[in-house]
Amino acid sequence: MRSLLAANGRMGLEPFLRGGWQALGWVVGETLINVSTVLAMLLLAGRFTGVGPWSSTELFFMVGFVLVSRGLANIFSGRNVLMISRKIGRGQLDHVLVQPIPVWKALAAEGFSPFDLAATLVVGVGTLAWSVTALPRTHDALWFGALLLNVAGSACVIVAYQYLWGALAFWSPRGAEEVNSVSAAVVSDLSAYPLDAAPRAVLSTLVTVVPVGFIGWIPTRELLQTAHGPGVGVLAGPAAALTLAAITFAVFRRGLRRYERYGSGRYSDFGHRR
Repeated sequence: MRSLLAANGRMGLEPFLRGGWQALGWVVGETLINVSTVLAMLLLAGRFTGVGPWSSTELFFMVGFVLVSRGLANIFSGRNVLMISRKIGRGQLDHVLVQPIPVWKALAAEGFSPFDLAATLVVGVGTLAWSVTALPRTHDALWFGALLLNVAGSACVIVAYQYLWGALAFWSPRGAEEVNSVSAAVVSDLSAYPLDAAPRAVLSTLVTVVPVGFIGWIPTRELLQTAHGPGVGVLAGPAAALTLAAITFAVFRRGLRRYERYGSGRYSDFGHRR
């Protein structure tokens, strides 16, 4: 597994080793795409003293937390792996199935992009580190452990949610790709906003059907409320991540069995795969 990860990591280094404008353009573009989705919250945090019960520093903490979580998800799910509906619907999953390793190992190795997709993580770490030092309270090692656990949980929610919608491509190849693009946009646009003032019906949706509340709002709220050490609430995000991952695994496994039998029918009307 380590050799596979190293090989894909070297592939991500190629634009930088070649130099030129390609590497710079890639890094700048990747940074702008990801930062633009939280730019509104950054402007609010910088312009006003806070939003509702959230101070400007706490808002920066949430933004940094979300960017780090998103950066981790991108680093381990690059090259269309996070948009798994494209690989399924276009028949590219065949390339994974013929490899003499488990599917999860093949996808994890293929998606590993520690260099070309690290821009979001770097920006997020910087924002998160500054906000932690600016918070009017001290934190112990247990709190930082809870922070790392929740970051991993939020990254898991992002990946599991994308895979859950992407798995629909096993049944509807073309439609699922469109839905998967929308689900990715929803995660990017709503994950860094405080949801305290949201109506109950909207809030219920944003922590169940569209679980963006478990990416930024709930984990950061619980972490910021634990001035004397993390409480039980900091486990809500990781618990939600495990639940969503279990549901996604069951759906994906069922879809994979169907794919192994029928393949992708997206291009059958054009004479392919007959």
